[in-house]
Amino acid sequence: MNDLIIQKAAVQFGKGIPSISSLGEGLIHRTYKVNFTTSNPIVLQCINQTTFSQPENIINNYRLIQDWLKQHPSTVVPHLLKSNQGKYYWRDAEENFWRATEFIEHSYAPSLPNHADEVYTAAKCFAEFTQALSGLDTKKFDVIIPRFHDLAYRYQQFEETVKGANIK
Repeated sequence: MNDLIIQKAAVQFGKGIPSISSLGEGLIHRTYKVNFTTSNPIVLQCINQTTFSQPENIINNYRLIQDWLKQHPSTVVPHLLKSNQGKYYWRDAEENFWRATEFIEHSYAPSLPNHADEVYTAAKCFAEFTQALSGLDTKKFDVIIPRFHDLAYRYQQFEETVKGANIK
């Protein structure tokens, strides 16, 4: 992606001169850490609209989760940031869809675990996150991908994959 496009998106969510670096491997979205000269660092994402044809739905669902988790202060998600236009996203001239969240210092998200304890930590965090969302009315969620939020279906897929796996 053109650096100028990324810079234009970055300044929609922060103040000062942006310093941009790639964050992660971009398996789905293009993700960047942006440091500014006069405001806090952010995580800037260009949402993959091939996979997510209605990215506004992602924003709505994220906000529902963010609001719900206010009741569970031990479980935190980075806060969505509003653009200079007052929305939680920004579309550039090429119709790319951008969102930004606060950057949480000392956080990381490896694409692959390096040690078993990272797998354990990820599973534990996911369990705590799922528990914190208990009681949230999932009917309020917008459909992003059919059955995306269907944990029973996801578990069934997992079980079928394990049965078909060639594990030594």
